[in-house]
Amino acid sequence: LTYAGPVVLFFAEPHLQVNLADLRTLLEDFEQIIVPTVREFFGHEWSPGIDGDPRIYILYAEGLGGSVAGYYSPTDEYSRIAHEYSNEKEMFYLNADIISVDDPGLPGTLAHEFQHMVHWANDSNEETWMNEGASVLSELLTGHHPGGFDLAFAVNPDLQLNAWSNTGGGPESVPHYGAAFLFLDYFLERFGESATRALVAHQANGLTAMDAVLQQLNIIDPLSGNPINTDTVFQDW
Repeated sequence: LTYAGPVVLFFAEPHLQVNLADLRTLLEDFEQIIVPTVREFFGHEWSPGIDGDPRIYILYAEGLGGSVAGYYSPTDEYSRIAHEYSNEKEMFYLNADIISVDDPGLPGTLAHEFQHMVHWANDSNEETWMNEGASVLSELLTGHHPGGFDLAFAVNPDLQLNAWSNTGGGPESVPHYGAAFLFLDYFLERFGESATRALVAHQANGLTAMDAVLQQLNIIDPLSGNPINTDTVFQDW
């Protein structure tokens, strides 16, 4: 245990060299800016959750894979009776092989993974593209650059929006993150925060949720006078 704050408990493998000043700067930013911003926009994580502790656990360790900087696993939200390898915590993981605590991209990674934790608590079966797009959007909303995902899509735009690469988290999936993020960012800029919050919180998933929200809000095209649906939004985007 290398940091204990009001929101976070941070654990690092003992042999890792963690600069405590850099770590405190990172986690105070997470506690004071990222967490309140993500909660306000996307909702609240399950709290106090499976372990009865309202704090979020972060594990900084090696050997978590060759391409991912961090991840959240909803398996940890369950009892070990249901999932043998659950850590029974609201927690996520940072990969010491990929990213250091002073990396300028790490705050965005924290925002990204925290959105996944929040999304699971409020809509656990969301489609991957919507969930990942919301996580990249959370990076932008908390003041961080969205990791080049937008540029990756710009150079490879021939992708189906509501689909995902079969390779999981490999490099082939990067343009999909960009597509999902840019589409949700367009929705936010066009229809505003309340509509976007309603979309992310809707119990339906993906484009079905978008159609429902547009219908509920009775959004009308000012030029044609016709209701705006998801097909129209996609075509405009």
